Amino acid sequence: MAREFDQDIIDICKECRDRCAEWLEVNNIQTSEQVKDDCSRLILECYDICAYTVITLERETPFSKEICQLCELICEACGNECNTGKDSSINSVAEICYETAERCRQRLY
Repeated sequence: MAREFDQDIIDICKECRDRCAEWLEVNNIQTSEQVKDDCSRLILECYDICAYTVITLERETPFSKEICQLCELICEACGNECNTGKDSSINSVAEICYETAERCRQRLY
């Protein structure tokens, strides 16, 4: 059972994971071989790290802080790469990535 203060991070990571999954599905990207550009690559990475962060926090592993730090870095990079203003679906992914990065950052300090 996750600690109470981690529940917000778990919730936002689930939302980010799901938003990334939706985007990947719409764009027919299931593996790294299907990646078209850096934004797609980072969305795939963001999906993976958010899913793993949820598992880590729910298990209360001793590496939760480090996993949150990695999640923060990947989500921030994904938001920066995909924040193009050209496509509302990409902007939606970028927004949730920034929110996730911020929540993880708050846990670190």
